[in-house]
Amino acid sequence: MDKKRFIIVILLCWVLLVPDIEAAQQWEQVRTEIVSSDSVGADRPEVTASEGYIYVTTPRAVTVKVFSIVGQLISEVKLPAGTSRLKMGARGIYIVKAGETTLRITI
Repeated sequence: MDKKRFIIVILLCWVLLVPDIEAAQQWEQVRTEIVSSDSVGADRPEVTASEGYIYVTTPRAVTVKVFSIVGQLISEVKLPAGTSRLKMGARGIYIVKAGETTLRITI
C-alpha cells in the first residue's frame, strides 16, 4: 500500500471511530433574567467555560454554534436572553460562535 492510500485509510478510520460528541447534549437555561448590556459589554454575548460546561450570557436572543477543533458541528441553537450552559461530553478545545463573537474555549 502506498503512503497516500495508507494516510487516507488512517484518516477514514479516525473519522469513523471518533465518538459522536453531539449525542445527548442539550442547552439548559441557568438564569432567565435579562442581562444589562453594561455587564456584557456593547450588547455582545459573553462565552466562558467551567467544570465541563460552556456558558453563554447574552442580553438578547442569539444563535450559538459549537464546533469541535476539527470543525464538526456539535450544537446549533438559538438561545434566549440570560445565561445558558451546555455540558460537554469530552475534554478538549472547542470553537464557539455566538452571534458575531467567535472564541476558542478549552474544557
